[in-house]
Amino acid sequence: MSNFNSPATSRTSPKRGFMDIWWGKIIFGIGCFGLAYVLHLGFVDLETGARESIRIPWYIAILYYTLGHIPTLAVIGLIGLVLMVVGLWQFAREEE
Repeated sequence: MSNFNSPATSRTSPKRGFMDIWWGKIIFGIGCFGLAYVLHLGFVDLETGARESIRIPWYIAILYYTLGHIPTLAVIGLIGLVLMVVGLWQFAREEE
């Protein structure tokens, strides 16, 4: 009888998550840039008075109220950039 929790079976498991593959990181990084752009449009509308309020997740609201408009978008963009670089680095290592 085999032990399903042994390290040997977990290492040889063919099942991989979305963020384990290089292109998953690149797609997620591009998504971060898209999110930053959409948030930028919403923040500009909010700050100019074109909109009275926008719905954003609580963690983005905390960033916005503590850092402001541009640093919040920079943090999201930086996360996207790091994910894309790690994905490209992983792709380059896979090709060797």
